[in-house]
Amino acid sequence: MPVTGPTSLTDVLRQVAQLHPDTRLMAVLDTCSVLLGDRPVATEDPDELMVPPGSELQFLPPFAGG
Repeated sequence: MPVTGPTSLTDVLRQVAQLHPDTRLMAVLDTCSVLLGDRPVATEDPDELMVPPGSELQFLPPFAGG
């Protein structure tokens, strides 16, 4: 989704929720590990974590097995 400046991860997730209402997507994303580019950001405050325009966010579901 295009943005004009840095956006918090919380705001990104709000926009995703608005684009996909009445789905389980937010519950699924809540179980995922989040990477900003190639950097894990699970321990960072989503209100404070700024996502620059053009950045890639990855949501990785829990993996089973070895």
